[in-house]
Amino acid sequence: MNRVQTIVPFRATCGERRRTKPRGWFLVITISMAMLMIPALVTVLYIKAGPPMAFACLGFLTLAGIGGLGTLFFGKDKVDIRSDERDWIIKRQTTLAGLAASYLVAGMACMVTFFMLGPMAVVSAAWLPNVLGAAGITFFLTHSLTLLIQCEYGLKQKGKQL
Repeated sequence: MNRVQTIVPFRATCGERRRTKPRGWFLVITISMAMLMIPALVTVLYIKAGPPMAFACLGFLTLAGIGGLGTLFFGKDKVDIRSDERDWIIKRQTTLAGLAASYLVAGMACMVTFFMLGPMAVVSAAWLPNVLGAAGITFFLTHSLTLLIQCEYGLKQKGKQL
């Protein structure tokens, strides 16, 4: 027996936002923890043990990747109605905000390097994965934050709660 997914306007108890809000918080917390811990660890180890040990702390960036496991922790809903048009609009807006922020970070990395070192400077290719990683982390953090803001703003505007 096939079930048809229906789109219901203005239903505040839909499963999509109920699942994405905890995932969004989980991503925000894990990425923020990684971004706060890494500079502190690198600074302390640089003073105590020197540069090689200090840059070994960059392995703590995997802490930011743990946020991707939020899908495993927050599973599927048992609700027949999974999303409505507000969910699609929120997804679109949050994705566009994340892409714009990551594009801004990548562009700023290139232009700051250009203006600081000059047009004739040579930059090592080892920095390219760092720029890509910074853009990716920026995308996920911005996406999660705007998702939480969009969900909360939309619910407060309509006077409803999840």
